[in-house]
Amino acid sequence: MNNWQPENFDSRTIWDRLGIPARGEKLYNALYAGFTYTIVIRISEMINLNDTEVAKFLRISKTTLSRRKKANRLNVEESDRCFRLIELIATVSQYFEGDEIRLAMWLKTPVFSLANKRPIDMVCTSAELKEVHRLIHRLEHDLEA
Repeated sequence: MNNWQPENFDSRTIWDRLGIPARGEKLYNALYAGFTYTIVIRISEMINLNDTEVAKFLRISKTTLSRRKKANRLNVEESDRCFRLIELIATVSQYFEGDEIRLAMWLKTPVFSLANKRPIDMVCTSAELKEVHRLIHRLEHDLEA
């Protein structure tokens, strides 16, 4: 019996695909050093983000985004926002069983139970991100969303 996988399925974890550790001292050091912009590019390709959307989730101007591209480095705060988005992508990816098309669509679609906000727009604060994770938990367990 063959196990079906979505066409764009990659069995590696998102952390492996991005080349960063999921936890521990190596992750902390990478956050303090600032993630490379290459990680942002990989995330953008994975969930189809344009520069305007990247600047929005990093909470920086497009001019600053251009500087980060040239330097190939984010600062600590931007790296932390990036980390939050990666955590969210990892969780939603599990829910959608690795289907990146559905993952990207869900992240960028307003959700009624999130006050009609897009989940991707809720990675800037821990409180908002926690609410998105609560929603995913309710969806996974067939609880009222």
